[in-house]
Amino acid sequence: MKRSTGNSSVSHAPFPLRCWRHTGAEDAFIQAWMRLQMPEPWPRLAGLYHAASFACHMRASEFFARLRECRVRLRDGLLPLEEDEARAIESHLWAFFQAGKQLLDALAREVNLIYWHRDEAGRFDDPLTKARWISFYTVRQKLLTHEQFAHEPIRQLFERHASGQAADPPYRALSHWANVGLVAPLVMGPVVSDVAADHPLSVGRCRILLPDDPRQFPATYDQGFEINATGRSILTWLAWFMDEVYQALTFTLKQMESAR
Repeated sequence: MKRSTGNSSVSHAPFPLRCWRHTGAEDAFIQAWMRLQMPEPWPRLAGLYHAASFACHMRASEFFARLRECRVRLRDGLLPLEEDEARAIESHLWAFFQAGKQLLDALAREVNLIYWHRDEAGRFDDPLTKARWISFYTVRQKLLTHEQFAHEPIRQLFERHASGQAADPPYRALSHWANVGLVAPLVMGPVVSDVAADHPLSVGRCRILLPDDPRQFPATYDQGFEINATGRSILTWLAWFMDEVYQALTFTLKQMESAR
């Protein structure tokens, strides 16, 4: 098992390794980390990365809640939003998608921290010196392209649920919109509501369509992206995926404990 001989301020990180969401999978993961009894700075670095995953999850939930509270005024027919309405919704929607992507990157840093110790071939980035280069996509690639990890639960999870066209629909939607949002405005489509009102309604009480890809013209709506439904599915999937990641990593940590 690899060890770093250099000193690092990470050992003084203010986040102890602890449970934040208190799901069964997370509790088992933390207990497995503690039983491993690794020397500093690794437990504190694990605590920092784990706290970051929780923070990103909370940000995504908060941005989506703020998005649903935005107000829109209904008009006759399926007229587009006013500019100020669209701008407010887009800013919260963009932040929601980016927070979701950041959550996946934060989980990847937790995965990388463990597999850096397991991989003697040096494929994974040093958690102390190269954390800025660690992302969900790079960690997934390392797991999927090396046969050494073919039977690892974390690889099978990534392969089945977050890779290619066979990935879960919420993951594909999150990946699509997080990337689109970096290069194009998240154009709002028609607004539909079953509630007749002469005063502004919250986004949560409307249905606001998103084009399949705002980088393309003319806009199409074949994929059925709707802000509320898409956001809810992504949040539900993220919570599920977090626990699946922790369950898979618990298996790995137990293997590491047995090998010591």
